[in-house]
Amino acid sequence: MITAMTLPTLNGLPTALTQAAQHWLTAHLNVEGLMANPLASFGLVCLVIFLGLGLLSAIAHVTESIWLFAARLPWRLMRWLLGWVGKIWQIPATRLAILPFPQRNHAPDRIAEILTRLTTLQKEQDQLTQELSHLLSRE
Repeated sequence: MITAMTLPTLNGLPTALTQAAQHWLTAHLNVEGLMANPLASFGLVCLVIFLGLGLLSAIAHVTESIWLFAARLPWRLMRWLLGWVGKIWQIPATRLAILPFPQRNHAPDRIAEILTRLTTLQKEQDQLTQELSHLLSRE
C-alpha cells in the first residue's frame, strides 16, 4: 500500500513566516501604523509589486545575457583559433621575394586624349558661334 508522501519542513512554513512578520512589525511600529491606513497599505503593496517586477526584469536580463554569451562563445573561440592558426602559418614579408610591379606611364596617353577632346570642343564652339551670328544677322 502506497501512502502519500508529505514534506515535514513545509508543514510549519506558513506559521514561521507569519511569526517572523509579526516580530518584524512589533519591532517597527511605524510600519504597523502605515498598514492600518488603507491608502498607505495600497501604496506599499503597489511599491512591493513594482520592486518585485523590477527584480524579475533584472533577473531576466541577466539570464538573457548569460544565454547569449553561451551561444556566441563557440563562434568567438573558433574565430580566435582560426586567427591564431593563421598567424602561425603566415609567411613573413621579409622571406618573400617581392618584385616591383612595372608601372606604365599613362600620362602621355591621357594628355593626348585631353587635347583631342579640347580640339573637338573648340570646333563645336566655333560652329555654334557661327550659327548664332548667322541667326542674329537675319533679324
